Amino acid sequence: MFKENWGAVENRIDIMLRVWGKAPATMLTMVPPSFRIAALERFMRMHKEKKLELRGDELVLISG
Repeated sequence: MFKENWGAVENRIDIMLRVWGKAPATMLTMVPPSFRIAALERFMRMHKEKKLELRGDELVLISG
């Protein structure tokens, strides 16, 4: 499961958010497809200081 490599998953999500302002589940290739949304949800729960919203299969950084 992805929790074993959570540091790498978390880093990938963080980079996508900083570069694109969103993190599409499809880009989490190191996570099995059935767990990708769960990984985005976990990131959102762990980073409440960021303004994040899950929109479909993308985690979006809300500005403003």
